Amino acid sequence: MNQTRRLFIKNSLLGLTALSGAAPLFAKKAKQKVLVIGGGSGGATAAKYLKMMNHALDITLIEAKPYYTTCYMSNEVLSGKRTLASLEWHYNGLQKRGIKIVQDKVIALEPNKKQAITASGQTYHYDRCILATGIDFKWHEIEGHSAAIAQQIPHAWQAGKQTQILHQQIKKMKMGGTLAITIPAKPYRCTPAPYERVGQIAHYFKQYNPSAKIVIFDSNTQMPMGAHFKHIWKRDFGYTTENSMIEWRNGEDESGIVALDAKTKTLTTAFDDHFQADVINLIPPQQASDLAVKTGLTDQSGWCPVQFKTLESVSHPHLHIIGDAAKLDILPKSAYAANSQAKVCAIAIDALFRQQVVDVPTYMNSCYAMMAEDYAVSSVAVYKMAQQKTELVRVSGAITPLDSPTEMFQREVAFAHNWYRNITDDIFN
Repeated sequence: MNQTRRLFIKNSLLGLTALSGAAPLFAKKAKQKVLVIGGGSGGATAAKYLKMMNHALDITLIEAKPYYTTCYMSNEVLSGKRTLASLEWHYNGLQKRGIKIVQDKVIALEPNKKQAITASGQTYHYDRCILATGIDFKWHEIEGHSAAIAQQIPHAWQAGKQTQILHQQIKKMKMGGTLAITIPAKPYRCTPAPYERVGQIAHYFKQYNPSAKIVIFDSNTQMPMGAHFKHIWKRDFGYTTENSMIEWRNGEDESGIVALDAKTKTLTTAFDDHFQADVINLIPPQQASDLAVKTGLTDQSGWCPVQFKTLESVSHPHLHIIGDAAKLDILPKSAYAANSQAKVCAIAIDALFRQQVVDVPTYMNSCYAMMAEDYAVSSVAVYKMAQQKTELVRVSGAITPLDSPTEMFQREVAFAHNWYRNITDDIFN
């Protein structure tokens, strides 16, 4: 790959960073091995961009499922506006680029030996590894809850079968029934998404079960994009009135959930209040994936500390951790943030292989909240390393102004769908 092409690819990664140092005219044909564990928004992006930047790399991506189902936009499945199949993305595009796709599950990661072991008994060695295995749940923090119980009381926070379970329960809920949705304390994957889900389900109820109620049990005191959500809930569902379809109980009222009785579908709050519902969408507290925890990559927060410049684990320099599992504090746990981290990681690994200086990167996030058929809100932000290099800080950002004309919110709906098409194309093709 010539220098001009390499620099063009690096400088086109959404302005994330720029190379320093002079690159050789041709990439060496060394067979450096990169192992990517997890084929979601972060892992697939990292594999793709690394291969684009250095075709000589031997890149293997291991993913347990034959395709990836995006959690983003899955709330539209619950409202009936989208099919689950429309969220499924295969790895043919990555394979065409020369990336090896292995359908298997990594059950053990041994950073000191630079190897990973899969459920099928295979061992994969690497020079550098990218861990992009996302989230898992802290089942033990809610008494009476477990992974098995989640098959009856779905979280739908990992799209696919869970989304189907919740969708069917919503469709079958009795007329005038009550749905309870619980929101864990931050940090969790995609902070506006539970509130977006409330709106999507409410729009379904308005059409098919208009006397139904939704009660939110929120461990947090603040609602992201709160002014916009409350505005549209009041417009469409009478929020704050006696006849409101939606009730929000937040952390100021000790409304976090501490226990579940799955048989009676009863929730218990921290204030020892008991609430019975017809359908419960219980979103548990979250942490890094079980593989990350078992490998000892997490700290007391449950997330994986990383170096901000390279996204390497603080304890294992040849192991990079990206996406929701990474502990980047102010940077949200979202698909776009994972996509951004993946590109920073790809640039860093390429520079490290070439023994070049890794520049200070810029991280980005962009997301949309689909609040109604005619109302969406966008949020964008840029993050950089603070001068003392101990934390990331937000240096710029914007959200759709609440006083925007009606046409702007309608356009945001179209922009949101275009955003989805663009990001999934960038990741998987």
